[in-house]
Amino acid sequence: MEEVSQKEHSLPIRNIERIQEICSSLVTHITHDRYGASQEDLTWLETERRSYRTLRAFYAVERSGRPIPKRKAKLLAERDFAIDKVSEDETFVASELLDALHTTYVYMDETDPKKAREGTKGQEIEYVNSAVKANIEFADFFIKIHQRFNLKDEDLYSLFDLLFEKAGITRELEARGLENFPGGVLAMVRAYLHLSSQLPNWNMRVPEVQLDRDHAVDLIAEKKKADVVIENRYFEIKGRHDTNEVQVTEITEKQKKENLKISIILNTRDRKDLERKLASLDKLFDFASSQGQKGRRVRAFWVEVPSRA
Repeated sequence: MEEVSQKEHSLPIRNIERIQEICSSLVTHITHDRYGASQEDLTWLETERRSYRTLRAFYAVERSGRPIPKRKAKLLAERDFAIDKVSEDETFVASELLDALHTTYVYMDETDPKKAREGTKGQEIEYVNSAVKANIEFADFFIKIHQRFNLKDEDLYSLFDLLFEKAGITRELEARGLENFPGGVLAMVRAYLHLSSQLPNWNMRVPEVQLDRDHAVDLIAEKKKADVVIENRYFEIKGRHDTNEVQVTEITEKQKKENLKISIILNTRDRKDLERKLASLDKLFDFASSQGQKGRRVRAFWVEVPSRA
């Protein structure tokens, strides 16, 4: 197999403006203020996603001291993808955002009412999974960008506003009846920023789809010792219109959970919203209890964040 030698790298990212430029260039390619996601958009997203993933793999190979396969490098270079043209930082930002965008636009496509009329719509569980995965992928993007570049809180909020408001993702979601999606991502970002400041030596990460869907786990904090997780904290995150502060309530013990349940009942007017909240509360409590019974160190928390802009 032919291989290429290491090249001089493109310069790393040094400011939030460059991150915004990369994100804006990707998003504006697919936002057209029109209904839904076209097949052309989905194909473009998948192609770009694969290219950046390959370039990330090249950087990983290079760090290991191994040469890069020449054939694959040539194919990417023909599309202007090369380590001397796109830095590892730029590759990271673009790759993570493309993962989130691709998952979100697939979700938009799978929930298209036209498919129901045509008889091609998937099963309920399929687009429930897509919704959960899209939310997780976007939250993961913001968390990883914050962690890698040590961004200020206001920089992360500015990036959120750029993607969802200025670049038009929110308008396209609203056109498909998915107007609550951006608020869910923003709630995750707000909760993450608050919790990471309170737990500076913990590893904050998003859960797997199954943990979110089946056990109402929106965010996980891991305490490690010698790279071994010795305690997990699980967080369920909800937005509230009547608060300006993040409120964190532990529900690991049954009495604390019951106290919170009463508060939720008293402060939630919409019946369907109440049912969803109580179901989430029970799921998280039951999951944490089952983990504790297995001898694992776990704690569960209910987090409420301002849902207003």
